[in-house]
Amino acid sequence: MEKKSSMKSFIRRLSTSTLLVGALICGAATAAASAIVYPPPESDTWDRGAGTEYVWSDYNHTICHSSTSVGRTTETDTASSGWTITKVRAKVFGNETYYATTSASC
Repeated sequence: MEKKSSMKSFIRRLSTSTLLVGALICGAATAAASAIVYPPPESDTWDRGAGTEYVWSDYNHTICHSSTSVGRTTETDTASSGWTITKVRAKVFGNETYYATTSASC
C-alpha cells in the first residue's frame, strides 16, 4: 500500500509542476506579444513593441536621432528630424528596441 501511496503522491507533484510550468510559459508568451507605448524622457513619441511576427521601434524627435529593432535581424533608421521607423521579424525570445537622441550619421 505504501508504494501505491508514494506513486500517487509523485504523480500529483509531477502534474502540479507541469501545470505551473505551462502557466508560466503561456504568461511569458502573452507578455512578449503585447505592445508597449510610452514616451521617452525627452517627451517625444516612441512607439515600440514586439508581436508574434514583428518587433518595431518608431521614434519622433526634432533633432538628429535613431531607432533600432532587434529580432531575427537588426535594423536602424536615422533622421535629422521627424520619424524613424524600424520593423524586423521577431524571435521567440530576446527581442529588443532602442532609440537614441544623437547619431553620428546625421
